[in-house]
Amino acid sequence: MIVESIDSRNDLYSVSNIIDDRLIQDIPKEDFLSYDFENFENHEDRPRRLIKLHKQSVLAKINIDLFTKLPMISKMVGIQFKTIKTVYWLDLPGYKLEPHLDDDRVNCAMQIYLWGDDVGTTFYEDNTLKVRKAFNFVPNTGYIMKQNADQLHGVDSTVTKPRLSCYSWLD
Repeated sequence: MIVESIDSRNDLYSVSNIIDDRLIQDIPKEDFLSYDFENFENHEDRPRRLIKLHKQSVLAKINIDLFTKLPMISKMVGIQFKTIKTVYWLDLPGYKLEPHLDDDRVNCAMQIYLWGDDVGTTFYEDNTLKVRKAFNFVPNTGYIMKQNADQLHGVDSTVTKPRLSCYSWLD
């Protein structure tokens, strides 16, 4: 597992190889398009599905894997996390997300790209939309962000093919 701050602000981290490789290799074996789903709060009008977990699915195993790594994640970002809550987003063609700040309920979040090779997440310096860091959508990579008034981010290109990621709230 590699977690590195992207700059001296120490509020945005690049993450890679956080999930066990065997689990990453099992992801393409499941048909996520057939999974039950629900709409996600504030995303009801977007082509984004909140996947409902099957108890024996690779996603349920990823939840366990991430939970066991919470102490290491805490150490690497310098925050003692006690809980991790993870959801799985399946973004479909046409999905786009304008620059935004996450909900105030988010203290720290981690998004890990799992399957697909489409567009990733871009973080901006400020309202001028100068790019601070663009994360490519590469499986088993992503970011951790400490929420603050400067964490403006979005998906600046339209998704052209299905992509799966996990989004975790860290507290």
